[in-house]
Amino acid sequence: MNKIKKIIDVKNTEKSDKETNSQKEFSTLIVAAPDMVGRLIGRRMPFKEVAKKAKLEVGVCSSVLAWDTEQLPIDGLSIAGFHTGWQDMQIVSEISSVRPVSWHNQAAIAIGDIYDKTGEIVPVAPRSILREQVKRLADIGLTATVATELEFYLTPNSKTTQQTVDKRHDYAIDGATDRMETFFDELRSNLASSNILVESWQSEWGLGQWEVNLTHGNPIDVADSHILFKLAVKELAIKYGYRANFMAKPKSSQVGSSGHIHISLRDKSGHSVFFDHSMPHNVSKSCLYAIEGILHYTPECMPLYAGNINSYRRLAAGEFCGHGPSWGFDNRTVTCRVMTGDEESTHLEFRIPGADINPYLAIAGVLASVRKGISDRRQPNQKVVGDANTETSQQYPLTLESATESFIHSLYSKSEFGAEFVSHLGSHLKHECKQFSGAVTDWELKRYADV
Repeated sequence: MNKIKKIIDVKNTEKSDKETNSQKEFSTLIVAAPDMVGRLIGRRMPFKEVAKKAKLEVGVCSSVLAWDTEQLPIDGLSIAGFHTGWQDMQIVSEISSVRPVSWHNQAAIAIGDIYDKTGEIVPVAPRSILREQVKRLADIGLTATVATELEFYLTPNSKTTQQTVDKRHDYAIDGATDRMETFFDELRSNLASSNILVESWQSEWGLGQWEVNLTHGNPIDVADSHILFKLAVKELAIKYGYRANFMAKPKSSQVGSSGHIHISLRDKSGHSVFFDHSMPHNVSKSCLYAIEGILHYTPECMPLYAGNINSYRRLAAGEFCGHGPSWGFDNRTVTCRVMTGDEESTHLEFRIPGADINPYLAIAGVLASVRKGISDRRQPNQKVVGDANTETSQQYPLTLESATESFIHSLYSKSEFGAEFVSHLGSHLKHECKQFSGAVTDWELKRYADV
C-alpha cells in the first residue's frame, strides 16, 4: 500500500512538498477499462485491498463489449451473448497506473486491459486494438507521439445557472471567459493531480463551446488521459450547474465539436521521422508518405473516427473538419494539416475526428494509416493552398451506413485490425444504423406533422 501511495504522490504535481509528505488517504480504488463506445466501465473496491494484491484485477461481464450507448445488447457477436452464457472477463491493470481521481472524494483509478477467462487479452477491446498498433510501429523501429484537442459545449443544467456565453467569444479573454475562469482553474488543478496536463484552453466559436488542448505523449497514455478528461469535465460541470456535451454536432444551428489528433514519429535514435531540413518546408519524404496513408485509408477507417449517427452531422455540415483527401500547410480547411518548424514542432494534425470519438480506436486508425503510408511510399496529391471545400471534389463517406459498408468489406481494415474486430465493430455499427432507422426525429415531427 505504501508503494501505491508513493506512485500517487509522485504523480500529484499540484501538491506542495508539505502536502505531498502528508500523503492523502484514499478509500476507493476504481479499476476500469474502455468499452466499445469509449466510456469507462469497471468496479470499485476498498483502497486498502490493493496492498493484498500482486496485480489489480476485477471481474466484469462480457456484456461490457457487447452493448450500445444505452447498454442494450447487440446480436451477432462471437465473443459475447446468450450463446456464451454472458461469461466473465477480467480487467487487469498495473499498480503503476494508479492515479488520483481528484474530482471524486478519496478515490483513485487504474485503467487496464480486458482479458478472457483463459488469461488472453481480448483482441477486439479498444485498448487492445491501440496496443497492437503501438507494437507494430515498434516492430519497424518507430515510436509515435500523439495529442488530442477536444471541443465541447457547456450548457445550463438548471434555470438558475447563467449561460457561459451569450455571443461569439472565440479566443476572447474577457467577459464570459473571465467568468468561467474558476471552473477551468479547478478543472486544470484536478486534471494535474491525476497526471493529466493541460496545455491551453479557450472559448470557441459556438455559443457555450470551449476547447481544451491536452499535452502530448505516448498513444495509450494519451487515450487514457483523454477518456479521464471527459469524465472530469462532465463531473465538474454538474458541480457548477452545467451539463457538458461532447457530441460531434449537438445543435444544427451551432458549429460542431472536434476531436483533432496530432501525431509525430521518431526513429530508434530519437530523431523526427517527419523532419528533413533539406526538403521544402523541412518536411521529409516519410512525412509525405504518412500524409498519403492517412488520406488514402480514411474511407476504410471512417467508423474509427466517426462512430455514430451524429458524427456525420458535423462532417456533412462542411465545417472546419476536412474535405476528402486534402492536405496543406497550416490550413484549417484540409483533412490533414501539416504543421512545420523545427524538429520538435513538425507534426500532422488529422481533422476528421469529432469530440465523440473513442480515442483508442481513433488513434489506432491514425497509427495504422501512417505506418501503412510510409510502407506504401506513395506521394499525396497536390497540397491545397486555398479552401479545400472548393478545391477538393472527392468526398469521404457522409453517413454511418456508407462508412460501415466501406469498413466491413475492407481488406485493409481486416489486415490491420483483424477480421474478428472488423466483424465485432461492424455488428455494433449495423445495430446503431438499425436503431436510428426506426426512430422518429424532431425534424420529422416538425416537418411532416401537418401533412
